[in-house]
Amino acid sequence: MKPLHKAGPGHLPASTQSQSQFTSRQQSAAHPAPMPLKPTSSVARERRVQQALADAAKLREGLTPPQLATLGTMEQFQWELRFVRRPMFLDPVPVLFAREGQRIAVLEADGSINENPGFKIRP
Repeated sequence: MKPLHKAGPGHLPASTQSQSQFTSRQQSAAHPAPMPLKPTSSVARERRVQQALADAAKLREGLTPPQLATLGTMEQFQWELRFVRRPMFLDPVPVLFAREGQRIAVLEADGSINENPGFKIRP
């Protein structure tokens, strides 16, 4: 006894094959194929986190132990190390910003905080 039809698209009767092809074309026109996926947000977020950690470590390079200790304390109060000025032939000058970004402070080599540095910072 022969089976009525074999499974698979190549074994369907011609009328059924053309109808299924027509239906799939109709569906694809009505519902366009999804765009290729970008890296998942968690992967992208992890890359940014790793990059931020590397940047933070690079900013801390060359700071004195008293500056690092003061920086740790200031970070507990939501201050952020945004950049370090590195003038030629002078010690690095870490610049901190308060959480709202309106106040700035410079960490001196001895770890003291100077809220009135001798230079201007553009907004």
